[in-house]
Amino acid sequence: MAIGKNKTEDTAELLRKYYLLPKRYRGRELEIVFENEANYSGVYAELADALSLEVGASIEGVAKLEDNEGHSVYADVYAEGDIAEEVLAIPEGTRVRARAITLFGIFKTVEWGEDGPITRLEERTGLLLKTITKVEHP
Repeated sequence: MAIGKNKTEDTAELLRKYYLLPKRYRGRELEIVFENEANYSGVYAELADALSLEVGASIEGVAKLEDNEGHSVYADVYAEGDIAEEVLAIPEGTRVRARAITLFGIFKTVEWGEDGPITRLEERTGLLLKTITKVEHP
C-alpha cells in the first residue's frame, strides 16, 4: 500500500489489483512513499530484459511502502539511468515520495537436476521509479 491518489483510483486499491493480476495492471502510474534503505544492487541482464529496463544502467532494491493508516507492504523497486543515480545519492533513512510505474515480466531460469537442466519460467513484479517528487531528510 502506498500513500497518494492515482488519477482514476486509490493507490492502495490499484496495488491490491496489481498484485493479484500483474499482467493486466502493468504500466499503471502511481505515487508511493517509502523510507530509503539504501540497499540497492545492479539488475542482472535477464531480469532487466524481462522488465524492459536498460541493461547495465538499472538498480533494484526493496522498499517498505506505507499508507495513511499505518499499514505497509514490501515491494521490489527499480530505477534506471539518471533516476538510478538520483536514488543512489539519497541517504539511508530518508523518506522519499516518488512517481512509479507497475512492472511485470517473465524470464527463464535453468536449474540442474539429476536428469540434467530444468528450464522454468519465473515472473517478476515491481515498481519502476520514474520521478522523485520529494525527499524528507531524517
